[in-house]
Amino acid sequence: MSRMTRYSTAFAMAVVASLFVAQAALAAATVDVLGADRIDSATVQATASVTCGPLPSDSFAALTLTIFQGKGNSPNYREGQGGVGLEGINGLVCDSTAHTYTFPVTLTSFFTDKKFTPGPAMFEWFVQVCTRIDPTNTVCSGAGGPAQGPVKIVP
Repeated sequence: MSRMTRYSTAFAMAVVASLFVAQAALAAATVDVLGADRIDSATVQATASVTCGPLPSDSFAALTLTIFQGKGNSPNYREGQGGVGLEGINGLVCDSTAHTYTFPVTLTSFFTDKKFTPGPAMFEWFVQVCTRIDPTNTVCSGAGGPAQGPVKIVP
């Protein structure tokens, strides 16, 4: 391979990489989990405030939130997941302003024999920005998180 071809290839790869970094930087997200209200033994209604920067017109942002109770690898451990924009529709509003979302977090299939109980819990969130590259393919990259913190499940 000639020197010119190597330089051209390296430059092209750097340009593509910078586009992905720029996309994530545009949408850098922060999340504050404001509460978790128990709806029933398998579902918690989570409330979160999300701030993310503007997105390109062909992109959307999605929040995934996991709430868990108990210590991992113990018989009483349980966790559930939920979020906003996970199916690629009704994603986060990303305009550099905080927006509040309320959504269900349901026990995952591994823990359907368990239940959420009122009291201390932990959460973990992450935000992804996804861009449709054609009608059937989407490319996603991280825009915030994962980050953890405490939350109290209230009856």
